[in-house]
Amino acid sequence: MLASLVIPRTTERATGQVDFLGAALLGGSMVALLAGVSLGPERGWSSGLVLLLLITGAVGSVLWIISALRLREPLIDLRVLSNRSIIATIAGYSLGMAVGPIFLAILSTVSFISDDAGLGYGLGIGATGYAWIFLCYTVGYASGGVIGGLAARRVDGRLIMVAGMGLMIVALLVVLVAMDSEVALAMSGLIFGSGGGLYVSTVWNLVNQFAVPERLSSTASFTQATNSLASAAFPILAVALATAAFPYTAEGGQPLEAIRTLLVVGICMLVVTAVVSLSIRRNVSRRRTLTGNAVWEHIDSGVRGHSRRHSAP
Repeated sequence: MLASLVIPRTTERATGQVDFLGAALLGGSMVALLAGVSLGPERGWSSGLVLLLLITGAVGSVLWIISALRLREPLIDLRVLSNRSIIATIAGYSLGMAVGPIFLAILSTVSFISDDAGLGYGLGIGATGYAWIFLCYTVGYASGGVIGGLAARRVDGRLIMVAGMGLMIVALLVVLVAMDSEVALAMSGLIFGSGGGLYVSTVWNLVNQFAVPERLSSTASFTQATNSLASAAFPILAVALATAAFPYTAEGGQPLEAIRTLLVVGICMLVVTAVVSLSIRRNVSRRRTLTGNAVWEHIDSGVRGHSRRHSAP
C-alpha cells in the first residue's frame, strides 16, 4: 500500500518471454545447496545425502549459468556482472548482511540461556527480554535506512557503506566485552541495526546507479538472490566451524569460546566487506539515485529527446 502511494506510475510495458528453464534450474539449485548446507552439520559433511544435495546444487548452478548466457531474455541477465562496481556492491552486500543472522542468533542465545547453566554467559531474560532487545535492533534498522537514503544525495555511497560496517563492528565488540549486561545487548542491537540500515539503503542506491535501465531488474534480482544464499549459508558454516572447534557441553549448551569465535568471525567478515566497499568506483553519475520522481523525470526527458530527434524532418 505504501509503495502504491510513493512510486510513480509508468505507461512503459516490457515485452518478452518467461524463462521457465532458468527459473527451474536456479530455484532447484538454490534449494539443493541450502538443504545440503543445512543438513551438513547434523548428518556430517561426508553423508551421502549431503554430498548428493551439494553436487546437485553445483551442477544445477552451472547449467543455469550456461542457460542464462545462451538465452536472449534469461531469468537473470548475467551480463550485468561485466561491471566491476556491480560485482563489488553485490559481494559486499552478501558478505555484510550474512553477519546479521549470526548476530541475532548470538543475542537470542545469550538472552535465553540462564546464568545458572555454568557456560560463562547467559542472562535468562526469556522471550520478553529478548523482544525488547530485538525492538532496539528494529528501530535502529529503520532509522539507519532513512538516514542512509537521505545521505545518499550528498555523501559518497562508499563512505556511508563503510560507516554502516563500522557501526556493526562496534556492536559486535560491545557484545564481545559486555554480553553479561542486558542494557549492553540492547545498545548493541540498536547500533547494529543502524549500521545495517545504512548499508542496505546505500547498496540499493548504488545498484540503481550502476545498472543500465534495461538490466535493472536482472541486477536487482541477482543481488537479492546472492544475498539470500549467503545469508543462509554463511551462518550455518560459521556455526559448524565454531562447534567443531568448541563442541557442545555435556548439558547441551554452546561454550563461551564458540560464541566469542562467532563474534570474531563476524568482525572479520565486516572488515572484508568494508574493504570491498571501498573498491567500488567513486566517480559515478548520481542521475539515477533513488530520489523519487527525479528518476522518472530523467527517463521521461530522455525518451522525449530521443523521440524529437527521430521525428524531425
